Amino acid sequence: VGQLADPAQAFAALEVAGDLTPVITSTADFYHVSKNISDPTPSADGWELTIAGLVDREVRFSLDDLTARATTRKITTLCCISNELNGDLIGTAEWQGVPLRDLLTEAGVRPEALDVVARAADDYADSFPVTKALDPDTLLVVGMNGETLQTDHGFPARLIVPGIYGMKNVKWLERIELVAEDFEGYWQTRGWSDTAVPQIWGRIDTPAPGDSLAAGPVTLAGVAAAGDRGIYRVEVSLDDGETWAIATLEEPINAPLTWVRWLLPLQAEAGAEYKLRLRITDGDGVTAPRDRQPPLPDGATGWPGRTVEVDG
Repeated sequence: VGQLADPAQAFAALEVAGDLTPVITSTADFYHVSKNISDPTPSADGWELTIAGLVDREVRFSLDDLTARATTRKITTLCCISNELNGDLIGTAEWQGVPLRDLLTEAGVRPEALDVVARAADDYADSFPVTKALDPDTLLVVGMNGETLQTDHGFPARLIVPGIYGMKNVKWLERIELVAEDFEGYWQTRGWSDTAVPQIWGRIDTPAPGDSLAAGPVTLAGVAAAGDRGIYRVEVSLDDGETWAIATLEEPINAPLTWVRWLLPLQAEAGAEYKLRLRITDGDGVTAPRDRQPPLPDGATGWPGRTVEVDG
């Protein structure tokens, strides 16, 4: 394992070469998951967002209302609960919208309200606690990466709720209801997590699956994320977890709400076989367990790995 004189230059060079995930995911490359065979295509004409249920007054907002108030911009990472270790159902974007708590404050949240239920144009519904809805980082979003929200990402409006898997960041939003009980949504009734707190996750971007390494100096690189907890450390093993080296972390663009890119320089030995493993520790000091668990029901866990051979 070697050292880098200029890590910032190394991160930039890897991205330019296509060997490292960009800090911001383009809208075109941002993952898209839904329950539908054919997604809804709502029109802005006549669209309203209603906030009702356990509130002092029912309120409605037009898209023009929300767009005019959408002055908050936050860069956050969003991950699907079905994302595998080393998977690509995760992305980071700049979202433009209104803090949900501002809209809820106008409605007046009654003290007995426990959950916020978000209902969409495709009859999808999911929920999260009122306490999370009142977090200033939780947004009612109408824009993504400097443009109007696209249909496959939830136009006219969607929710962005840092620290919760993507299924609860409801798209094609039409109605928000405050209720006094724990509401189970579409995926919870099918066995998926209700709390939906993101697991510690990582990916090896380079070497890519099936690639070999040239003998000599190379750089291993990738990304790591842990919901809204941030990343404290990424360790890389070349021998299936027998020994470890601490990777260099890039300063995240909006800690602790975004993923972190990592890299590790290496003097690759001709003819060697490396069994790569990542061991990631989040910002709370919790280290990912070695045991691999599938995404269902709580999100994938374990040490991402890849076996790679060195030419020679």
